[in-house]
Amino acid sequence: MKVKAILACAIFACSHTASASDDQPDLDKLTNILGISLLSSKAEVDKMIATTGKHWQCQAIDNPERKRPNGRTIAAYWSRTCTYQNPANLAQSQRFKVEALGETIFHIAFDDRVFDSISTDHWKQQPAKLAAAYGPTLDDTHKQVLKTQDYSSTGQYKEIDAGLKLTLESQCMGQPVDIIVSTFMVEQGSVTSARFIAEYKNYRNICR
Repeated sequence: MKVKAILACAIFACSHTASASDDQPDLDKLTNILGISLLSSKAEVDKMIATTGKHWQCQAIDNPERKRPNGRTIAAYWSRTCTYQNPANLAQSQRFKVEALGETIFHIAFDDRVFDSISTDHWKQQPAKLAAAYGPTLDDTHKQVLKTQDYSSTGQYKEIDAGLKLTLESQCMGQPVDIIVSTFMVEQGSVTSARFIAEYKNYRNICR
């Protein structure tokens, strides 16, 4: 599995681009990882897994739409959970998960343990790329700089910037729903761990 290729796709958004006005965030770019975003379809997710993630071990759940005795319709639920462990280095791993109700993906997460400087550089660029994808409407009320311990600092505790968390207001069934996008990276010795999450907060409780 070529981690460099995957991370290049993650950072540079290999999927299609949704239209967006000059002052509104492009949700496809903002929530994109490995060419998959909150706007992607199940077919696009499965295609990515079959190509980019062809070495992953994956579990698929596909629960059809159903009706309760009271007549209420429960939307179809589907998910894909994939993991990878490098057989030549068992400490190197990846995990990818997508969850959706009906046609709407409400959760994407990608965890990566990075071991080469090029991939690490790509993850370091991710906060700036998220801010750029959000666009000119981004302000301090919609962003949070994520911190971590500086493990290279000896003798004293020191915090450094480790990522970025952005919030975008949306709606579902007439109720407010926040879209949360975050990227986070920690360097500890020779191991660098990174995580990307894009999700509708409390989507399953509000938009069922």
